[in-house]
Amino acid sequence: MHASIRQKIILFTVVPITLIYVVIFGFGLYQSQQRATADTEKRLTQMAWHYASKVDGHMRELAQIARSTAIFLESNPEQSSQQLYELLRTNVRQSSTVYGAAIAFVPEGYDDKPLFAPYAYRDDNRVETMDLATIGYDYTQGDWEWWEIPQRSWQGTWTAPYRDATPAEPEVTTYATPFYRNGRFRGVTTIDLKLDTIVSLLPENTEPGLQFVILNRSGDLVYSPLATGVGDNLIRIAAEGKNNELLKLAGNILSGETGTTQTRRISLSNEQLWVSYAPIQSSDWALAAFLPESAALADVRREALIEAALLVLSLLLIIASVWVVSGLISQPIIQLQRAVHKIAQGKLETELSIDGHDEIGVLAHSFTRMSRQLVAREEALRQARENNLGRLVEGMQGNYFYFVMNRQVEVTYVSPSVTDTLGISIERFIDTHQQLFNDPLHNPQATSYARQVLAGEHLDPVELRVQHPDGQPRFIEVYAVAVADSGGEVSGLEAIARDITRAKQTEQAVVRARDEAEAANHAKSQFLANMSHELRTPLNGVLGYAQILQRERGFSPEQGDSLRAIEECGQHLLSLINDILDLSKIESGNLEVSDEAIHLRRVLDSVYQMVSQRADSKGLRLELKIDPRVPAAIHTDGVKLKQILLNLLANAVKFTRQGGISVEVKPYGGQRIRFCVRDSGIGIDPQQQQMVFSPFGQTAEGLEIGGTGLGLTISRRLVKALGGELEVTSQPGVGSEFYFSVPMIEAREEDTVEEQDAYWQDRADSRLPAGKQFRVLVADDQRINREVLVRLLEGAGFHTLQAKNGQQALEIIREHSLDLVLMDLRMPVMSGLEAIQAIRQDSTLAGLPIIAVTASVYPDPAQQMRAYECDEFISKPFNSAELFHKIAHRLGITYEQEQPSDQSPALHGSSCPLDPELCSPIAQQLQVALELGDIEAVQQLAARLRTEHPSAAELALQIDQLARNFDFEHLEQLCVRLRNNTH
Repeated sequence: MHASIRQKIILFTVVPITLIYVVIFGFGLYQSQQRATADTEKRLTQMAWHYASKVDGHMRELAQIARSTAIFLESNPEQSSQQLYELLRTNVRQSSTVYGAAIAFVPEGYDDKPLFAPYAYRDDNRVETMDLATIGYDYTQGDWEWWEIPQRSWQGTWTAPYRDATPAEPEVTTYATPFYRNGRFRGVTTIDLKLDTIVSLLPENTEPGLQFVILNRSGDLVYSPLATGVGDNLIRIAAEGKNNELLKLAGNILSGETGTTQTRRISLSNEQLWVSYAPIQSSDWALAAFLPESAALADVRREALIEAALLVLSLLLIIASVWVVSGLISQPIIQLQRAVHKIAQGKLETELSIDGHDEIGVLAHSFTRMSRQLVAREEALRQARENNLGRLVEGMQGNYFYFVMNRQVEVTYVSPSVTDTLGISIERFIDTHQQLFNDPLHNPQATSYARQVLAGEHLDPVELRVQHPDGQPRFIEVYAVAVADSGGEVSGLEAIARDITRAKQTEQAVVRARDEAEAANHAKSQFLANMSHELRTPLNGVLGYAQILQRERGFSPEQGDSLRAIEECGQHLLSLINDILDLSKIESGNLEVSDEAIHLRRVLDSVYQMVSQRADSKGLRLELKIDPRVPAAIHTDGVKLKQILLNLLANAVKFTRQGGISVEVKPYGGQRIRFCVRDSGIGIDPQQQQMVFSPFGQTAEGLEIGGTGLGLTISRRLVKALGGELEVTSQPGVGSEFYFSVPMIEAREEDTVEEQDAYWQDRADSRLPAGKQFRVLVADDQRINREVLVRLLEGAGFHTLQAKNGQQALEIIREHSLDLVLMDLRMPVMSGLEAIQAIRQDSTLAGLPIIAVTASVYPDPAQQMRAYECDEFISKPFNSAELFHKIAHRLGITYEQEQPSDQSPALHGSSCPLDPELCSPIAQQLQVALELGDIEAVQQLAARLRTEHPSAAELALQIDQLARNFDFEHLEQLCVRLRNNTH
C-alpha cells in the first residue's frame, strides 16, 4: 500500500510515543488492580464473618425458644389444649422472624388422641392456630426431618428448607427439639424461621451488587435474594451446568472452611464473582457473600478511565502537532503532485507558484518550463487535426453531413453535403436549424439531447424528423460528442448526421403489415367464434332432440339406429367445430396454457377408460405402462395433456385392425416425462410422416377411413405449448409410434385439482325419486333450446318455467320460489351475465344455484364460473347425462335410473323355434367370433340370419342388440342355449 510522506512522518513519531504511553499506563493499572483486589478480599471476608455471626446469634435465640418450651413441657406435662395454644402464640410473638411454632405429640401421647400437633403461625398481623393432625398431616409417616431426626438423635436440629402447610405456604426452615416424660420420648417442639425474613439480618444497599446466600451442609440454598432459588441445591446446579469452579466453591463452603475466592460466571449471576464464606456455628449452615467483579473494581476502573482519557488527550495533542508540522513539509510536494495529475488529464497550461530556493522550489520552476513547452506542442497538433478534418468533411457527399455547435447550441459550421442530404443550402441550415430540429411534435428530445451532450454525457444516436423542400419528410440519425478546449472545458459539440429515410419507411411498412395481419387474424378469430356460436345453437337442438327421443319408449330398432346415427353425426360435427376453433386459437397466438398441479395417474386412467371401449369393440389389446419413477403429481396443463393423448389414441384405434396399442410413460433425461403411443396398425410412409402434422393433411388410408385431418396438427401445437415436440416413427404394415415429452415439475398430491371427464357415458334415464319436487327456470332467447331443456327436465320429473331474456328471468325469480336456474349468457334486453350479477347482488337471492348454458367456447370453464359468479358451466350442445349430473350435484339429488330404449332385449326361455340343424352352425359361427372379440363378425352374422332365414328374425335382432351393447356375457349364454337347442 502506498504511504505519503506525511503519513510516514506520523508513523515514525506518533506510534513509538503511543507504545511508550501504553506500557506505562498498563503497568500503573496493574498495580492499582492488585491493591484493589487485596482490599476487596479483606473487606468481603470481614463481612462474611460478621453476618455469619449475626445470623448464628439470631438462630441460637430462636432455638432457645423451642428448647425452653421443651423444658417447660417436661416439667409441666399436664397442660390443657388451650394452654398449649397460648404457649405457642407467645412463642410466635417473641420475634418477627418466627413464622410458626408447634408441639407434636407421639401417637396417643396426648389425651389418647391418635395424633395431636397444635400449631400457631402468622397470618399477616394476626397469629392463627390449628391442629396439624386434623388437616391430614401425619408427621409420623414419611421422612419429616423435624420429627425423625430429633427422635433418633435425642437433640435439636435445623431442617432443610421446605414449604409450610399453612394457606400462605411460605418457604421455612424448622428448629425441632425433643421433650420427654419419665425418660420416654413424648414429642418435639418446633420454631419455624421464615426464610425471606433473614434479609432483615443482612445489610441493605451497602455496596452495589453485594448479595448473600445461606446453604446447609447438603448444599441446599436456605436463603437467596431470589425467592425462586430457595430450595435449589448448589451442587446439583454446578453438576448440571458442568461448572467445575462452582462445584469446587460448593465443596469449600460446605466443608466448614472460611475463605475468599474468585469464580467465573455461575447461575447466581451473569459475570465473574468474588465469593467469601464463613460457617454459621449453631447449625450446619454456611453464609457466602457474592460481589461482582465490576462492583469490586469499580473505583479502579474509574481511575483507569480517567487516566486513559488523559492519555488519549495527550496523544491527540501530539498527533495534531505532528500533523501541522508534517503539513508544512509536505504541502509543496502535494502541489507538485496535483500539477502533474492535471497535465496527465490534458490540462497542459498548469503552472506552479512555489517560492523558495530549496530542492522543491528548483523542481517547481523546471516543471513550469516543461508545461509551457507541452502547451505549444498541443496547439500545433490541434491546428493540424482541424485542417485534416476540414478536408475530410468537405469531401462528404450523399447520405451524410457534419456540423459543429457551440455552447449556445448555435451551428458554427456544416459540411456542404447537407445540401445533398436535406436539399437546403449551408446558410439556410445555419439560420433555420432550430426550426428544422426543434419540432415539439416530432422531435421533442432534440434540445435536451444537445444540452445533455454539452453537459458531458455519452448518449446513443437520436432520430430526428425534418421537412425536405419537396414536401416529403426525411429521417436522420444524429450522433454527437462534446468538444473540449485547451483548458479542458467543453466548448461545443461535433455531430455526424445520416439519412435513414429508406430504413424508416421500410420499418413503418413492416409495422403496418404486422398490424394488418394481427387485425385480419383477430377478425378471423372473431368470425370463427361467432360462427361457432351460431352453429352450436341449431346443433344443440339436433343433439338435444336426438337425446330426448332416445329416452322415450316405443320406437323400433331401426328408428333407434337412426337416432343414434343422428347423434353420432352431430357429435362428429361438434368435434369438427371444436378442432377448427382449437386450430384458430393456436394460429392466432390466443392459446392459453395453465400451470396447475394434476394427478398424472388419474389423467392417464381417465384416458384409458375413454379409449378402452373402442379398442375392445375392435378386438384390440390396450396397455398402459407407467414407470414407478414417474411422480404421482406434476405441474402442467392437464386438459391439454389429456386432449393430446386422446387424439393420439383415437388415431391408433382408427388405423389398427389387429394386434394392440400401448401407452408408455417414463422419465426422460432426468428432468422430463416421455409419453409414447405405439400401435400395430397400417403405418405411415416415411415421405408422408411430416405431412400428417399439416392442417387437413391425410394419407390415402386416412381419407378412406375418414376424419378432419386436424387432430395431429392440434396435438403437435399443444405439445409445443407444453414445452415439447411431437414426433413420429412409423413403418408401413408394421405400426406407428408417436412420442413427446414435457417438463417433469413434481407437485404435492394434496395440491392436485380434481380430474373432470369431458365425456359423459352414463346413458341411463334419470328420474326424480317419488315425492321429490324441484322447480327450475330455463332462460334462453332461442325457443328450440328452451324446449329441449324443458322436455328433458319435465321427462325426468322436474317442474319448469321459461324466460326469453335476463329481464324476464329476474321478474320470474323474484315472483316464484325456485330451486335452480339454467341461464343462457347471450340474450337480448338483458344478457344472462347482467341477470346473474343482479341476482348475486340481491341478498335474498344470492344463494340461488345458477348453471350457465352457453354456445360460446371458453378455454377455462372453471375460471369463467368464478368470473360470472355462476355455480356450474355447460357448453352447447350439451349432453343430457352431463346436464343431469350437474343438476344432481347442485341440488343433492340421487336419481332413480331406468334403462333407455336401446337396452338389449331379454333372452326368452322358450324352446328355439329353429331347426336344430340350423342352431348348431349358428352357435359355432357365433362362438368363433366371440373368441376373436370380433363384434363386426357378430353383427354380420345377425344380418345374414335376417336375410337368409326369415324365421330367425327375432334371434337376429337379439344378437344384433347384444353386439351393439358389447354384452359378451349374454352372447355367451345365447351361444350355449343354441347348442342346447334353446334360446
